[in-house]
Amino acid sequence: MRTSSPRPEARATRRRLRGAWQLLRIEYRAPDGDTVDPFYRPNSTGVLIYDAAGWMSVAIAGPGAYYTYAGTWDVDAAGTTVIHRVTTALLADEVGVAYRQRVHFESGRMIFTNREGPAGARTVRRKIWVRARRADR
Repeated sequence: MRTSSPRPEARATRRRLRGAWQLLRIEYRAPDGDTVDPFYRPNSTGVLIYDAAGWMSVAIAGPGAYYTYAGTWDVDAAGTTVIHRVTTALLADEVGVAYRQRVHFESGRMIFTNREGPAGARTVRRKIWVRARRADR
């Protein structure tokens, strides 16, 4: 579960993460240049929610694809990586998995960056989120 960190960077990142976020876009760059994410495709939508008690949930939908899980969250001591510990998921094999994503904030956006594969053949996926606006009642 969540541990408290004395580092101000981690506390600041936790404060910035809390709340609801909407997916703006997913960028996927293969070694030979920009490409379409093989799962989500263009025009995917999504919602990501972090609460102050350390719980989170995410749902992303794209043409012919839907992905969701929920669990607990924390950040590393440096405040640069968010960790999602999956407790329930659409894909049962993900329960118990801890996903680590590099996080930074830029121009009011939250950006997750993941790098996959060996050097020279690495792909980079960026999920770009914006603060969700208040829902109409």
